Amino acid sequence: MKKIFAILLIFVLALSASGCSDNSSVANGETGKLSIYMLNDSQYARDAIACYMAVAPYVEMDIEVGVPDYDTTVSDALKKLNTRLLSGNGPDIILMDDIQLESYIQSGQLMDLTGIVEEAENLAHGVVENTKFNGKVYAIPLSVTLMANIKRADTSVDFSSLGKFNESIKTEHAVIGSFDRQAALWYRTQIEPELLQEREITDEKLRTFYQDLYEQMDMIYGNDKESRFASFQQINLQAVSGLVAPHVFFKKIGASKEYIDTLSYLQMLCSMGNESGLDFSFCRWQDKDMYIPMNRIAICSKSKNSEGAAALIEYLLSEEGQQQIAKSTGCIPVNSKVLRSVMENSEEREYVIGEAGSYKAKPFTEKNVEQIFDLLNENSYSVTTDGMLMEIIMLGAQDYLNGNLSLDAATRQTLKKVGIYFAE
Repeated sequence: MKKIFAILLIFVLALSASGCSDNSSVANGETGKLSIYMLNDSQYARDAIACYMAVAPYVEMDIEVGVPDYDTTVSDALKKLNTRLLSGNGPDIILMDDIQLESYIQSGQLMDLTGIVEEAENLAHGVVENTKFNGKVYAIPLSVTLMANIKRADTSVDFSSLGKFNESIKTEHAVIGSFDRQAALWYRTQIEPELLQEREITDEKLRTFYQDLYEQMDMIYGNDKESRFASFQQINLQAVSGLVAPHVFFKKIGASKEYIDTLSYLQMLCSMGNESGLDFSFCRWQDKDMYIPMNRIAICSKSKNSEGAAALIEYLLSEEGQQQIAKSTGCIPVNSKVLRSVMENSEEREYVIGEAGSYKAKPFTEKNVEQIFDLLNENSYSVTTDGMLMEIIMLGAQDYLNGNLSLDAATRQTLKKVGIYFAE
C-alpha cells in the first residue's frame, strides 16, 4: 500500500515517538534515575531514549543539553562538564557526538563497553571497528548519518575540493544550497580529517578554505547585503538534512553537499538516482566512504547508576531496540539485520515537499542495499567531529566572512588557537 507523507520546512519523514513499543521486557532493567548529557540538543536522541522509556517506565530520565542556545560556546559547555566529571558529579551517560573521545578515555572518565558491544548481535562490522580505541569500545553509535555529493544529472560539478566546486558551479551557472550547512559539510569532509590526523593545519590550507568560503558566499548572496551573514555557532552546524535532493531533482538548485540522516530520505535519494533525475555519490576521504556515527553513547566511569545505564545501552543496541529506533526516529540503524530488513521491505512512498513538488519514491533496489552495506561494513571513514576544533575554525571563518577581521588576522588568530588547543 502506498503511504503518503507531508513534509513541512524541515525533513520530518514519517517520524513519531509513538512508534516505540511498550509491551516488551528489558533483560536487565534497573530502577532509579539516569542522567544523560548531550552537547547539542537532538530530537533523534530524545526519541531513541523515549523508546527505552516505553519499555522501562520505572526509570526516571534527566536530560541535560550543554549548548542550549547561541550564547553558549562548545568550549564553555565542555569546561563545565569536565569540572563536574573531575568532582565525581558527572552524568551517568554522555552522548559523545561532537566531543573528542580520546582525552576522556585516557583520563579514565569512560567505562569500557566492549562486553556490551560484543554481546549485541548483528552490529555493522565497520561501525564497530571504527569505534575501537586500543582494541576496546568506550562509545557506540545508535545510528549513522551519511554525507552525499548531489548534483543535477545534466551538470558537470567537481566535488574534489571546495575551490574546484565553486569554479564548476560558476561554469554551469548553477544555484547551490544553504550556505551554513554547506560550510559545515565542507569542513567535515575537507578540513577536519587532515586536521585530526596531523594535529595541525597549515596557513595556506586554512587561508584557502576561508577564501573559498568567501567566494561561495558571494555566489549565494551576491550584492544582497541584508542576507549576507555567516552564522557558524555550534547550534547552526548540526548534521541535519536540508531537503537538497528534491530541490536538485526538480532543478531548483544545481548541486550541493548534504546530510542523509533518515531512512526515508535515503530511499528518496536512491530512487531519484535510480531514475537518473540526479547523480549522487557518498563523500570520501583517502578512498574511503565517510559516515557520521550518531548518538555515540558512553557511560561515565563514576556513574551512580552504571547498571541502569548499561541496561539502556543493551536495549537500544538489541534487535528490538534498533527496530524501534528505525521506526520512531527514522534514523539509519547500526544493526545490519534490522537495516537490511527495512531496506528490503521498503514500499513506494509519496512525498509532498513544500514548493519543490511531490515525488513517489520507489523501494530500494538490491544494488542500493548492497551499496549501503558495503559502506557500513567495509573499510569506511568515521567522521567523529571535535566540536571545540570545529568551533575554532568556523568562528574564525565567521569573523572573516562578516568583515570583523581581515583574512590575515582571522587566519593568524585561528592558527594560534589551534596550536594552543593541541598543546593543552
